[in-house]
Amino acid sequence: MDLNHLAAFVAVARAGSFTAAAAALGQPKSTVSRSVAALEADLGQRLVLRTTRSVGLSTAGAALLERVAGPISALRAAADELPGADGEPAGLLRLTTTSDFAEAFLSGLVARYLARYPAVRVELRLTERVVDLNAEGVDLAVRFLMGPLAPTGDAGLVARRVGESRVGLFAAPAWVARRGAPRQLSELRAEDLVLHRAVAERRPLFGAAGDLPRDAPPRVMVDEMSFVRGALAQGVGVGVLPTFLAAPEVEAGRLVPVLPKLSSPAGAVVLLMPGGRQPLPKVRAFVDLFVGSFRGW
Repeated sequence: MDLNHLAAFVAVARAGSFTAAAAALGQPKSTVSRSVAALEADLGQRLVLRTTRSVGLSTAGAALLERVAGPISALRAAADELPGADGEPAGLLRLTTTSDFAEAFLSGLVARYLARYPAVRVELRLTERVVDLNAEGVDLAVRFLMGPLAPTGDAGLVARRVGESRVGLFAAPAWVARRGAPRQLSELRAEDLVLHRAVAERRPLFGAAGDLPRDAPPRVMVDEMSFVRGALAQGVGVGVLPTFLAAPEVEAGRLVPVLPKLSSPAGAVVLLMPGGRQPLPKVRAFVDLFVGSFRGW
């Protein structure tokens, strides 16, 4: 039995489509389809049920997936984790973070990492979802945590606090011209606010300096900081942003600080890794590069 055919079958079963499986494997859709067909021919069983709208598994296909998915993943992981010559970083590094953080900081860092270690490949999962590193085979998570660093809630993980990022209030120059620059927090109204959900739920954000209005919901509440930044630049209202995310917009003149003397050490930048083993060279090298770059941020 061809292991490549088995890997193609597992990818299709997990993705629920040949197109998505082909993208995940980096292969043409026709190649994946032929691999699954060849596996079905070898076993003499229909494994995948194809319709015009979806792909499902037959009883035999579901039974096969249950038995081979784990071993296939383990084999793939073992191949990815092989070190290069003389212990040089090599193989596939799987990272996860949010799209906001990746855009602001991680893309340039990944480029330098790849240039320095040509035997490494990188797979990025950009999501607000808290990825289960152990279950999903991810090597490293970069997370921006609001508030003090608390237990991660992820069993078997090692957390490393890299640094602290501050947040402040920002708005578009047009909003300030129209609304007027507030002189203190108490002048803001809930209807002025565009907030990330984690910010909206934190009390108090600015400590002794005061709090954002809580008498009504903010005008906009969302789960991505990049949306907050974009809405503020369009003049929708005033909102809280990490300074690293706001800085390019301020430099470009699309945002200005509001109550600039107010800032809060509201976020910890944390690296999370699966515990229970020494980090592989590819992980150690990325962590070292990340920490060294963040210090000057």
